[in-house]
Formats: sequence, C-alpha cells, structure tokens
Amino acid sequence: MRASLAGCPFFCLLAIALFSGCWGRTSSVSSSGLANIDSIMPLQYASGFEIAYSSDYKIVTVFDAWSVERRPLQRYYLYSLQGESALPVHSDGISLRVPFSKVALGSCTQVEFVRELVPLEVVKGMCNTESVYNAGLRELIASGSVIDLGDALDLNVEKVLSLGAEAFFAGSYSPTNPKYELLSRSGTAIVHDYEWKESDLLGRAEWIKFVACFFDKEKEADSLFCATVRRYDDLKRLAASDSLQTSVTVLSGENFRGTWYLPGGRSYVAQLFRDAGADYRFEQDTTTGSLSLSLEQVLRDFHDADVWVGVSATDLQELLAKDPHYEVFEAWKRGEVYAYDRRSTETGGNDYWESAVAHPDAILSDFVKICHPSLLQDVTWNYIRKLQPCAGR
Repeated sequence: MRASLAGCPFFCLLAIALFSGCWGRTSSVSSSGLANIDSIMPLQYASGFEIAYSSDYKIVTVFDAWSVERRPLQRYYLYSLQGESALPVHSDGISLRVPFSKVALGSCTQVEFVRELVPLEVVKGMCNTESVYNAGLRELIASGSVIDLGDALDLNVEKVLSLGAEAFFAGSYSPTNPKYELLSRSGTAIVHDYEWKESDLLGRAEWIKFVACFFDKEKEADSLFCATVRRYDDLKRLAASDSLQTSVTVLSGENFRGTWYLPGGRSYVAQLFRDAGADYRFEQDTTTGSLSLSLEQVLRDFHDADVWVGVSATDLQELLAKDPHYEVFEAWKRGEVYAYDRRSTETGGNDYWESAVAHPDAILSDFVKICHPSLLQDVTWNYIRKLQPCAGR
C-alpha cells in the first residue's frame, strides 16, 4: 500500500496486539483468503488495503481502487514482506525485504507519512519536486540528495533506476502504467498507494499504517493515528456542542471555464463541512467525487452562502477580477472567503496537499474556526487563510 517487525520476535508483535488497543486477532485465514495468518491489523476507516501477519512474514493487500462499487473488494496487489532471513512466501504476490532504506516518492501526499515514521533521508527521489512544501525535504532536494524524477504522470525511469532504491511509492493515478512495469522488471518495486481514493478523511490518514509496513513502524503508526482520531473526535464534539451558533452555509471552489466543481455529498470535503457543523446543500448527495455545475446553477443555489472556501486568489479584489459574477455572492460581499494556501511556497508547494492528508484534525480545526467564530479563538490557523477585504471596503 520477512519478519513482521525488524529485530522483534513474533511474541513482541502479539504483545502489541494485546495492549495497543488498535489491533485485533483472527483465527487462521485473512479476508484476503491467505492461509497461515495469525493476526490482522484492524482498520477503523480505510477500506483500500489490509495488513495480515504470520510469525515470520506479513502480507499487505491493496484492493482495487478503480472499481466503482468496490464491493466485494477485489485484490489488486499483494505484497509479501519478510526480513533478511526469511524466504519469499507467495508466488502470486510481490515478495520484498523490509525495512526499506532507500525509496522514491511519486506524490507529495506521501511525504508526511514517511516523515512521521523515519528520517526523510531515506527518500532519494521525488516527483514534482517544485511542489514539495516540507522544508527538510526541500533542503535535501536543493543539496542534490533527493533527485527530481519529473512529473508523476511522465516518470523518468532512468533517474529512478539510478537511485538504487528498493521501491517507488506510486500515487497510481492510472490503473496501468507501462513505466511501472519497466521499473518492476528492472528490480525497483512499485508500491501502489491509493490513499487519495478514500472518501473518508480519517480513512486517508489511516494509510500511515500502510506506509509503516514497509519500514517496520506499525506500532508507531498505530499510536500516531489513534492520537489523530482522538483530536479529530474532540473537535467534532466541540463543534456539535456549540448549540448557540446558527449553522452557516458553505460554498466551495470556483468557476472554471463555465463549470463549477463542488464536492459530492459523500466526499471527504463534504465530510469536513459536516463535522465542522456547516450546512452544505448537497449533504444528501451520494457522490464521493466532484459534482459539475454550471455557473448559473451555483449563482442560483449558493449566492446567499455564508462562507466561501477553496478559492485561489491573493485578496478579494483579485478574486473578483477573475469573474465579475463573484460580486453577487454574499460571502464575497461580507469578506467571508478563504483559500487553502496559508502554508505555501513560491514554487507551488502547498502543505494543504501534503501534511494535511496525515492531519485531518488540523484541517477540521480550521473549519471549526470558520463555522464557529466564538470557538478556538486562541488556536492558530493551520492551512486556511482568509482573503483580505478589497481596498476601500
């Protein structure tokens, strides 16, 4: 997404399972149908992968993220992870030695997961380096310690091979990629990471457990994720308890050549609105992706929205210059417009698309501040910036 934990015999893993509170136990066969399995790490929110354990290897299964219904779940990739002394286990999967010590990353969304688990020096190559926000990783890029591998959709295979990395963590924006096949045949494993296909915020964040398997850091990942869930739930309860606050209505996105893309009612963005106590007019919609509306539809249905989020502009005047129709929106008139670029770089790096994937609690904190101005007044903003009023207003 070998021995189960580096330097740790299986009874240590069993002890973790019994006392961590975030692990479970099964009888003899995992839901992937693999025999000789002793335990499965329970996943609370993610649905795109599974981790199963034997006494001397672990199996990481990635399910088909491209099936529309995804029921029943179909296995897409299987990784058999062993330590140095173990032999390959399953011929129908990809057998790998872990922990990895040299990897390449295909997406900025993977950076924070790696950073929280191991030193960033394990990263030797990165796609789209100009889009990296993390200061430590940018220093490694500037020094030449991390090589730019080109665009993720047009990977430079020669550069990846020159790294001698054990694996390339692919964002896998296409179910098939001939360059991945070439890398695999040349000895670089492709680890397919579908975190971005999860429609649940905490489900996306739970992919830290997937990444952890390849570095033998499951215990650390479990602890980090449980802390994230606790903070998220605390903020959600806080928003729900603000009974005196009238629910605000929210608009998201911008007009793009006559089409306005809004979050589907079951998307992770709509979940943010819901958990922050906002009123979203597509709450009953069942779409997990985006909805395509005309400018006229948005003007009709959202002209009176209280807040407007997800715009791309320096200030309100610049936003209006992009489309004069924006002056109709009450949120623009009142200056309640927000961009997701508080933490960004001049080259295009934006931490909202990087560390926020691992920290949905920090995003929710920002949305609670927007929807409940009386709450979290002493808490600083994380990823969201309020556009300044136009001159003269």
